[in-house]
Amino acid sequence: MTAMPRSPSERPASAHCDDEAYGRAARALGIEPDIGRHRRHWRRQKAAWLLLLAFIAAGLGGLFGDGLWGRREIGGGALSLRYDPFARLYTETRILIRAAPPADDPTLRLWIDGGYLRDVEIETIAPTPAEGRAVSDGWVYHWRGEPGRAGELVLTVKPGKPGPIHGKLALPGQPPLEFTQFVYP
Repeated sequence: MTAMPRSPSERPASAHCDDEAYGRAARALGIEPDIGRHRRHWRRQKAAWLLLLAFIAAGLGGLFGDGLWGRREIGGGALSLRYDPFARLYTETRILIRAAPPADDPTLRLWIDGGYLRDVEIETIAPTPAEGRAVSDGWVYHWRGEPGRAGELVLTVKPGKPGPIHGKLALPGQPPLEFTQFVYP
C-alpha cells in the first residue's frame, strides 16, 4: 500500500475530497462528520444547478417569449401566418397573416375558426376589415384589395384561458391552416 502524497500538487485529481482527511479535519474542529449526509447534499445541489441551467436555456430558446421557439411560421402561397406559439393569459399577442385575394376578385375573404374565437378576445384587426359576418363555424372578414396581390394583416388577440388553444384560418375554397398556442397562466 502506497502512502498518499502530502502536498496538494502531488495528489491525483480524484483525491481532492478524501473522506478520511475530511473526517479528521471535522473532528479537529469538534464536529462529528456525516459524509453520507454531505454527499446527498452535494447531489441535490448539483441537481439544482442543472435545473437552473435548464430554465436559463429554455428562456434563451424562447420557451417563455422571444427566441428560437418563440415564433412560428406556417403556410405559404395564398395564405401564411406567423405567430407566437407561447402566450400569456390576458396579454396581447399578435398573429401576422399574409393573404392574397383570388386573381379574378379584389375582395379578400378570411375565415377564422369559431372555436379559436371563443378562447381569445380580438383586440384589433389591422387594417380594419370592410365587413365581418358570423357564419356557422366562425367569422368571415372581408377586405378590399387588388386581385391576386398579397397583403399583410395583423390580428391582435388576448387569450382568455390557460393551456393549449387551437385555431384555424382559411381562404375560401382552400384547406385551413391549423395552429396551436400554449397559454401560460
